Amino acid sequence: MLNKLNFQLFYVMATSLLRSEILCFIQNNFCCSTKENLLTNVCGFYEAEEVIAPKQTLFQVAEEDAGDHVTLPRCVKRRGDGQQRADVDDMLELWAIIDAVHVKMLSFVVMDLKRLPPTTMTEPDVCALAASVMELRCEMKSLTNQLKVAGVLERKGLQEVRDVGSSINVPAASTQQASDVPQEGKCFIPVVRLLRLKM
Repeated sequence: MLNKLNFQLFYVMATSLLRSEILCFIQNNFCCSTKENLLTNVCGFYEAEEVIAPKQTLFQVAEEDAGDHVTLPRCVKRRGDGQQRADVDDMLELWAIIDAVHVKMLSFVVMDLKRLPPTTMTEPDVCALAASVMELRCEMKSLTNQLKVAGVLERKGLQEVRDVGSSINVPAASTQQASDVPQEGKCFIPVVRLLRLKM
C-alpha cells in the first residue's frame, strides 16, 4: 500500500514538472523583475536557437492549461535579425496574460543551475565593473588632455599666423599695377603660404 501511494505521489509530481531552463527562469523571476530586464537577461545568456523550443512548449502548455475561457495569442514563427528578441517578447507577453487570469501552470525546473542567467551581481562582477569604470575614466581623462593640447596649439598657430601677416609689408606698386595691389601697400598672403614661410 505504501509503495503504491509513493508511486502515485511520484506520478503526480512528475506530470506537474517540466524541464526548461528558460521557462524556469521566467517563471521564477516574472513577478520580481521588469519585462525589459527579463528580455535582456534571456537574450544575453541564451543563443537564438535555444529560445525556439521553449517558446513552442510554453504556448502549448498555456493552451492546455488555460482552456477555452481564456483567449491566448497564437504562436508566431519569427524570422530575421531580431528573431530571438521577438520570440522572448512573445513568451513574456503570453506569460503576462496567463498570470493576469491566474492560470495554474506546470512548474518548470532546471537540472543545472549554471544554465540560469545570473540575477544578482557577484563579487567578481562588481570587481570587473569597477575595473571597467576606472579604465573608462582614464580614457576620458586622456582624451580631455588631448583636446586641451590641441586647443592650445590651434590658438598658438593662429597667433603666429597673425604675427607673420602683420610683419610683412611691400613697397607701393606702380600706377599700372595699382589695381592689383591692396591699399596702403600691404600684401595679404594666403594663410597656407604664410604657414609655409613660417616653417
